[in-house]
Amino acid sequence: LHEYPPATTGAVWRLLGRHGPDAMIANSAATARAWGGHSTVVPNGIDLDRFRPRARSYWIHDRLGLPHTDRLIGMPAVFARWKGQLEVIEAFSVVAARLSDVHLVVVGGSIYDTVAEREYAAELDAAVRRAAGNVHVVPFQPKIELVYPECDLVVHYSLRPEPFGRVILEAMASAVPMIAAGEGGPVEILAQGGWLAPPRNPAALAEILRSALDLPPDRLDAMGQD
Repeated sequence: LHEYPPATTGAVWRLLGRHGPDAMIANSAATARAWGGHSTVVPNGIDLDRFRPRARSYWIHDRLGLPHTDRLIGMPAVFARWKGQLEVIEAFSVVAARLSDVHLVVVGGSIYDTVAEREYAAELDAAVRRAAGNVHVVPFQPKIELVYPECDLVVHYSLRPEPFGRVILEAMASAVPMIAAGEGGPVEILAQGGWLAPPRNPAALAEILRSALDLPPDRLDAMGQD
C-alpha cells in the first residue's frame, strides 16, 4: 500500500483490505492507519549509492547565472497543485524580501497534458515572474540525485498528507537539511531531524524558512548530517 484509500470509496476499500488479502504491507504508519491499521509497515527505501553526500558542483548556479556565493532552496516535485509550489513561493517571498542572496529553485514538470495541469502551469509561471528573479524553474531532472547536493535546504510541502515522502528521504541521504509539511509519512521520516511545518500555512512556513536561513552555515549543514 503506497497510497491512502480513495476519499469517495474509502470505506469499501478498507473493508476489502480487511477481508481479501492474507496480509498487507504499508509504506508508513500513516498509510497503515488510513487502511484500518491491519498492515505491516515497511518504509520505502532508496539507493544509498545513488543518493549520498556529494561536493557541490554549482551546476544549478551556472545554469541560472547566479553567483556561487548565493544560497539555494530546492523544491523537487511533480508540477501539480496539491504539491504546494504556489504556497512555498508565497512563503519564500516573505523571506526573499530581506535575503537577496537566497533563491528558490522549483525542479520538476507536469506528468499529464490536461486542462487542469495547463492552468496550474500558467499560475506557476505567473508566480515565478512576480518573484522578480528570486524564484527559478529547472525542468525535470532524470538524475535528481545531482540536484540535492547543490541545495542549502530542501522543501517538501504537499497540501494533503503524503503517504510517505520519498523526496525527504533522498534529501536526507544526500545530507541536505529538510523542511516538510507536518502530517502523514513525513512526520515519521523527520522525527529525528529537520523541520516539520504546519501544513497549508504559508505564513508559518515563512517563519521556519527564516529561522533555518538565519542559522550559521555550519549549523545548517549539520542539520542535514544528523
